[in-house]
Amino acid sequence: MRTVFRVLRDVGNELAAVGYAQAISGQGSEARKTLEALMARSRDTYVQPVWIAVIELGLGDKNQAFDWLEKAYSDRSAWLVNLKVDPFFDSVKTDPRYGDLLRRVGLAPAAK
Repeated sequence: MRTVFRVLRDVGNELAAVGYAQAISGQGSEARKTLEALMARSRDTYVQPVWIAVIELGLGDKNQAFDWLEKAYSDRSAWLVNLKVDPFFDSVKTDPRYGDLLRRVGLAPAAK
């Protein structure tokens, strides 16, 4: 049981959700502190890059977010299957990089 708790604790999605909520509610400095905590955690254990991307999106830094999403793609993150339905990504659905990522993940038809 202790091992399961450690694995769940180290996932990072809790911090990402908190950081995203802080960012979109105008608490940018708090969101950056949460992002720093998640980055610190990533030095000790694997943190899915998608969680860092989520906070970056909340902060409005789309370029950084896409850099982290590319890392998630390189890591073959299984979480990317949620890209099309997760509201975290609503703000970038019109960005061409989002469409390209959807296509590469296999969630959009191939371009003709």
